Amino acid sequence: MVAPPTKTNLKRETNEHKRDEIERIGLKMMMSRVVTHAAHVFRIESRESESTKVVRASRLSFHGLS
Repeated sequence: MVAPPTKTNLKRETNEHKRDEIERIGLKMMMSRVVTHAAHVFRIESRESESTKVVRASRLSFHGLS
């Protein structure tokens, strides 16, 4: 048997709905931040790998190996 909707029950349901909404928004924000951070880290790593390739190539040519 379901209890009739009292004012307290309705208020509790509304609060739960609000909490779910806030959690969902928070999760979206956190995920976008994680993705942005990962992209930034990846960009830095790829930039570093490019520069190390250049350094490695210049060292090889310096030693007359290329």
